[in-house]
Amino acid sequence: MAIPLHFTATGGLVVIQPNNRLCMSIYEWTLIHALIALFWLWILIWGGAKKLEGWGAFFLIDWLAARLDKEQLRLYALLSLVIQVIWYVIGAINPDWRGFP
Repeated sequence: MAIPLHFTATGGLVVIQPNNRLCMSIYEWTLIHALIALFWLWILIWGGAKKLEGWGAFFLIDWLAARLDKEQLRLYALLSLVIQVIWYVIGAINPDWRGFP
């Protein structure tokens, strides 16, 4: 019978919990979500939608985004930002949501 190993890294990149899921610390969780939020805000507010319209959206967002015009890209960014903020808040409260299956 194998004994599961539990590794806790203080200040490290990942923590392996008893359920064998990788969880980020709150610092990495915040940093990653802040960078992604800046990307969505760049598209939404600072003119990134105009620059990404067409093939740029295909490579940086999604293959279906290549068919979207500037206003549709801004709507996509707004909806993605709202979902991301909800996910960030839940993950900040519950560390199990910081892991990826």
